[in-house]
Amino acid sequence: MQSLFDPIGRFNHARLILVCVILVAISYFNSLSVYFIWDDYSSVIANTAIRRADFKNIFKPLYEEESPGLAKVPVYFRPAQVLSYVLDYRIWKLNPFGYHLNSIILHSLNTVLLYFLLFILFRERAIAFLGSALFGVHPVFTSSVTYISGRADVLVLFFSLLAC
Repeated sequence: MQSLFDPIGRFNHARLILVCVILVAISYFNSLSVYFIWDDYSSVIANTAIRRADFKNIFKPLYEEESPGLAKVPVYFRPAQVLSYVLDYRIWKLNPFGYHLNSIILHSLNTVLLYFLLFILFRERAIAFLGSALFGVHPVFTSSVTYISGRADVLVLFFSLLAC
């Protein structure tokens, strides 16, 4: 017998996941019309490695400009992020809509993976749904999802949750 106080219990996993994905889509829909900003120019627009799919440079760390007498210091090494830009460029060229769409899709996948992780841990659909829905729409992820150069955060969480 279904309890009157457990409205989530009557929904299957697919419906709950669909609701989470819809919530993410609604929350980040407005970012689809945003153009490239700040570091997006150097990470995407001016990055010739993504246009040519130059794997030699994709898998090399980005270094700061050399100063006389100082060693080169790596700024960052994010080949997965650059590879995602290569895929985006192959599909969307320099249309920011596609880059934002892919970030939203990745965040939606993170929400789905978190749902399954929470369900495995607690064996309660309500906890899994509420936790993943809150994760999906929480404003703390706005910069990671809507800022194209913030995709590294979304990717690292994707691979971390996938590993769990």
